[in-house]
Amino acid sequence: MSANVSPVVEVAWVAEHLDDEDVRLVEVDVTRAAYAEGHIPGAVLWNAYVDLRHPDYSPLSTSELEDLLARSGVSAETTVVFYGYGAHLGFWLLRAHDRNRLRLPDGPREQWLEAGHSWSVEAPEPAPTSYLLPAADAGLYVSRETVEASVGSPDEVILDVRAQLEYDGDYFWPSGATAGAGRAGHMPGSVHVPIDRFRNDGGQFSRAG
Repeated sequence: MSANVSPVVEVAWVAEHLDDEDVRLVEVDVTRAAYAEGHIPGAVLWNAYVDLRHPDYSPLSTSELEDLLARSGVSAETTVVFYGYGAHLGFWLLRAHDRNRLRLPDGPREQWLEAGHSWSVEAPEPAPTSYLLPAADAGLYVSRETVEASVGSPDEVILDVRAQLEYDGDYFWPSGATAGAGRAGHMPGSVHVPIDRFRNDGGQFSRAG
C-alpha cells in the first residue's frame, strides 16, 4: 500500500462500493451472533476462533489462510474491507503477508446503521478463487518464541492494549474462548496502554494534531 494512501475509509465509501465485484466485505468477530442478526449486505463472516487460529491458539499456516481467502471469494485483485469487533485482527493478519488492497472503516459496526443504511441477514456464497500469498513479513508477524525471548530485554517493548481489568487479571478476555484456553493476567514486564485511550466518544481513533 502506498505510504500516501490511508487504508481507513468512511462508511460512505463502503456504501459506494457495495456492489463492486472487486470488493469483498469481511466481518470479523468471536461468535456468529451479531452477524446472524444483521450485517452489511454482501459481507462474509470470519470467526476469530474458528477461521483465524487453531484450537490450541496457534496461527494459521500460509496455505490455510490462502484456503480461507479462496472460500471468501478473495483474489489478488480484490479489495478486502474489514469491519466488526475483530476487524483489526483480520486487517493486520493480511497486512503481514504484504497484502496491499485492504480497507478499514474507523469505528464500530453500528455506524453503518447510524449512517442510515440497512443490515442484511443473507449469508453470501462467493464463487471460490485461487490465491497464493507471500510468506508473512517477520517485521509484522512474530512467533511465540520471539515474544518469549523479548521478555526482560531492554531493547524490546511488549505493549498490552487490553482493558485495565484484563491487564490486572480480574477479567479474562476473550468471550467465546474455549474452556481452559489461556490464563488471566499479562506478560511479565509488558507496558499497559489501553486501546480505548486512543478512541473518541464515537469509537473512532483520535487523530493527532
